[in-house]
Amino acid sequence: YRIAQSLFNNTNYEWRRYVRHVLPKLIPAADLEEMKDDGMPERVCARAKTGVLKLASAHLNYITPRGQNWFKYDEWNEITDDEKFWLKGAAQITQKELEASNFYTSFIATVIDRIGTGTGLMMSEENIKKGSLVFTHVPAGTYGLAENEDHEIDTVVRKFKYTAHQAASAFGEDALRGAIKDAFGDKTRKYTQQFEIWHLVLPRDVPPLGNRNLPPEQMSWASVYLDPTEQHIIKESGYYEFPYMGTRFIKYGNDVCGESALAPIVDTIEDSLMMQEAMKVAGQAAAFPRVLLTEDMVDEVDLRAGGMTTLRPEQINSGLPREWATATEYTVGKDLLEMYNAEIDDALFVSVLQAVSQVERQMTALEANLRDNERMMTFTQSFTQFTSDIRPMMERVFCSLERLGKFPDDGKPQSLFVPLDEYGIKIKILAPGVKYISKMAKALERYKLSGLVETLGHAVNLAKSTGNPAWMDPFDENKSIRYIADETNVPVECMRKPKELKALQKKREDDADAMQKAKIAQMMASANRDNAGAASQETVSYTHLRAHET
Repeated sequence: YRIAQSLFNNTNYEWRRYVRHVLPKLIPAADLEEMKDDGMPERVCARAKTGVLKLASAHLNYITPRGQNWFKYDEWNEITDDEKFWLKGAAQITQKELEASNFYTSFIATVIDRIGTGTGLMMSEENIKKGSLVFTHVPAGTYGLAENEDHEIDTVVRKFKYTAHQAASAFGEDALRGAIKDAFGDKTRKYTQQFEIWHLVLPRDVPPLGNRNLPPEQMSWASVYLDPTEQHIIKESGYYEFPYMGTRFIKYGNDVCGESALAPIVDTIEDSLMMQEAMKVAGQAAAFPRVLLTEDMVDEVDLRAGGMTTLRPEQINSGLPREWATATEYTVGKDLLEMYNAEIDDALFVSVLQAVSQVERQMTALEANLRDNERMMTFTQSFTQFTSDIRPMMERVFCSLERLGKFPDDGKPQSLFVPLDEYGIKIKILAPGVKYISKMAKALERYKLSGLVETLGHAVNLAKSTGNPAWMDPFDENKSIRYIADETNVPVECMRKPKELKALQKKREDDADAMQKAKIAQMMASANRDNAGAASQETVSYTHLRAHET
């Protein structure tokens, strides 16, 4: 309880000011105290909110694009061709399982938190009954974090609310105490009254003992559910791998949490809202001007459109009625508002996220790739932090899918699965490294792929036109076709495994060799028959000659 309480107390909630006028719903989602009135109108800056959503979409499109290969498992020197093929298949299976789960819906909410508050948190679990992955977005402000010596998040406490019915379903009625147990026995409160639960996950001070078929107390991470009111442990279990992904927008020094993308422009957002209010007042004054009248003109001036007002001669000389206190420099406010909007757009990278379709001229494929690279360079700092933060979760996903039996056994790299007992029941899974396939890397691979396809096409045409197959000699056909298949995302089930390909090629060579031997044997038999026929003819001719001489 003291560990969890200290993590909550050490959490910085300064981000509430950043999101107050951009993503205000994040504050009540965190169940935090209401902020004091800052004198600002309770409005949302549409410009900043749109920028946050565009930036979140860019994270999705540039880092984890749905329907595309955005990562692969690392290979090592001693790996065989069959094991390489297995790893490629495992990466495709992982991407399919992520798409079949709620990964992307939880991920986008996590990324919005990451941009708005500076830190996003998502949890990964296994649904044993359904045999699938389950991801949970943890709202900002409901958790506390701590790091290890490598500045990786390894300790998390989060708070959430359960009714007594939910708590009994999750932990069992016997695990409940105090107010929750009382509410469970009260039919009027069992399904309605909510209670706060804390969930603490922290590393155990024991060496990793494995990733499958271990009791909870031997798992690498402890999982403890607490009732903070009673300071009572409701349930204690464990995780084989760290179940959370904590990602920071930009991280500085020893700060556990990241800095929000909105932090540099929080004053700009507030100034923009104030200027919008001033422009609104100025616009209303211009459309509906204030009018200065004499006392005896009250109710005699017709301010309607097309209205007629009759004045006496002495009133005409007074210059009344006339507009009053409407002299405003509307263009000055407009210029200031445009400046504020430009600052907001720059801070949220909107200026470099314009769609290619908005470019006035048609872009070539080369120009489109260069534009992608230019955008990626802009996001380098934040995106590099993200790829570092997501690595532990991707390793956990690999281990989870292995435990769920999603990967095939044929060709499985045995060096990744170390048995810990003589029966192979307890196993330590060494998850392969995850290599993020960046947009720039993909752009480079597209150039290489197009160059290979184009050169192969030229070689084939030359071989056909000249009748000389030697034009194809510089190319390794198997490697060329597999490279094209890998880069065009051909499903592994459509490709033969390396050992199957070798067997097929050997059979083809054996068949060709047998055909060649049969052809040679046929030719020799034919030659023997011809020789025998010629010898017989000579014998007949000699007999006839002797007879003639006689």
